[in-house]
Amino acid sequence: MKYIYQAREKGAKVVVIDPLFSQTAAKADLYLRVRSGSDGALALGMARHLVDTGRVDQEFVNHFAHGYPEFEQYLLNNITVEWASEICGLAPDVIRQLAEEFTAVKPSTVWIGYGMQRHVNGGANVRAIDAPALIQHSEPPRLKRNSYDGFCLKKKKNTTQTNTQTSN
Repeated sequence: MKYIYQAREKGAKVVVIDPLFSQTAAKADLYLRVRSGSDGALALGMARHLVDTGRVDQEFVNHFAHGYPEFEQYLLNNITVEWASEICGLAPDVIRQLAEEFTAVKPSTVWIGYGMQRHVNGGANVRAIDAPALIQHSEPPRLKRNSYDGFCLKKKKNTTQTNTQTSN
């Protein structure tokens, strides 16, 4: 909470998205109650809205994201804001507004609590939640995750590496 309070003191808006009203939710500027396990659907709906409204930083994703074209095609073929709304229980306009507010602030960040990783689909939900933050990003990220299936950040190539070949 210390860092959340510090961010708020500097003008950050704190949004808590959780099925349970917690102490953190009580201190939030906005609390959104979603159905348990539906965080990933909400994030995918947000990502689809960002694609639909042209809020994707194309230069960034082309330079730093491996698998983005496939991710975008997946969104366009399979995800709608209305689908996300049905899954998570938030109105479509709330999802759209959340996506727009999130991308309007630079920098913006996501903090995922411990409960997420304990869900059967936790890993997939975390990847989905990271997506809106990454596709609207305007600066190279400081944290690089390279263990994802699908949409992930590209690792920088080591230009000083030499080719060695062994023979049998």
